[in-house]
Amino acid sequence: MGDFELAALKLGIPIKTRHNEVAPAQHEMAPTFSKASLAVDQNLLLMELMRQIATSHGLSCLLHDKPFQGLNGSGKHCNWSLSTDTGLNLLDPSELRGNNLHFPILMTAILKALHKHGALLRCSIGSAGNDHRLGGHEAPPVIISAYLGTNLENLLDAIEERGKHEKFGEMKTYDLGLPHFPDLKKEETDRNRTSPFAFVGTKFEFRALGASQHPAFPITVLNAIVSESLHEILDEIEDSSVKTGSTPEEKWEAIALILSKNLKASRDVRFDGDNYTLEWALEAGRRNLPNFKKSIYAFEALRAPSTIRAFDGILTADDLLSRYEVFHEAYSSTVNIEANLMLDLFKTSILPVSIKQQKLFAESLHLYNQVTEEKMPVEQMSLLKDLTATIEEAISAAKNLSNARNEAFALELQFKGNAFCEKVLPACQKLRLHVDHLETLIDDSLWPLPKYRELLFMV
Repeated sequence: MGDFELAALKLGIPIKTRHNEVAPAQHEMAPTFSKASLAVDQNLLLMELMRQIATSHGLSCLLHDKPFQGLNGSGKHCNWSLSTDTGLNLLDPSELRGNNLHFPILMTAILKALHKHGALLRCSIGSAGNDHRLGGHEAPPVIISAYLGTNLENLLDAIEERGKHEKFGEMKTYDLGLPHFPDLKKEETDRNRTSPFAFVGTKFEFRALGASQHPAFPITVLNAIVSESLHEILDEIEDSSVKTGSTPEEKWEAIALILSKNLKASRDVRFDGDNYTLEWALEAGRRNLPNFKKSIYAFEALRAPSTIRAFDGILTADDLLSRYEVFHEAYSSTVNIEANLMLDLFKTSILPVSIKQQKLFAESLHLYNQVTEEKMPVEQMSLLKDLTATIEEAISAAKNLSNARNEAFALELQFKGNAFCEKVLPACQKLRLHVDHLETLIDDSLWPLPKYRELLFMV
């Protein structure tokens, strides 16, 4: 990690934080907050740098979203905000207290965009790898909702319910007990780590990106949909009876009515509870929030009329269609590669050692039968039967996987992704179950692949 940070600094990328994560040999780092276009470039450079530094140490950096079943996968947090050309953060409440209207207008626009384009946001972070991770108590669920925190909820509730613009709660300070030390402000950060889109004091944190993902498209989607909703709200304000010469109180009263209407319309997207619970999934269904457990179905949002309108002047309908096709092709190709690799490993590595272990068991029992007149050992016979049955089931599962893969690969693009999702992936999982069981029955000295304990605990 030290070598990586030094190499990053030489590229002009300051690393702000780093720490160990939940899984063994899993680490997290965060570069300093910067302009979106620059941050995206830096993110891609850092991914390549991680690979190179790991290789130089005889290691491999795994950027797969879910490399190990049963262990936490890896993702990215997209910290997103808006600022002026002078550097003023428009989502920093400490900069926008009192009667400043920017903050509540922007918050209303963001929530409106999130509510209207939840399916598109889900689409923007969709991939075959990320599907294994999302909602697994290591990443936020696939239902897009926003967590705002108590202070911000109170502010928006006041606007929505009473048409009043109340001041944002004063930021608390840390008391270090040092008389000559300046006040350190406590960031008004949420502690709800289950939310996919949470307000964290001075920005929103979009927590659903996968570790292998190029972050440009999710950020572009955020920028586009918030721009659209902000234009719509500002158009309403301009079309209202607000006059330049009105008093601040009269101006706020007219604007508050517009914000109140939009906040009520988008209220369903706000949720401050545990996003992992079944109760929330049921409640989200009652709120008509999109719930795409598989990315392949979320990709349809790219062809929706609402998406085409939001990207007017940014991407054409044909541009969006091309991305729809690329997303589908990437999904199908990923699952196809993994299925082919699984079949290859099974046929050339797992099956031969399984047959060898079966032969060892059978020869041992045969020799036992030749040297003694006692009954055959029941448990050892049971072990041989279990191994034999599992080998047979694994061969059958491999055949079914191969057939499902061939059938899916022959389909047209529109149907190929669905087939890989609904037919090939379940077939992969079934073969995986049998191979995992074989691993528990085969001599460790025969097993040809590294085991979890070797990959994770011997670094």
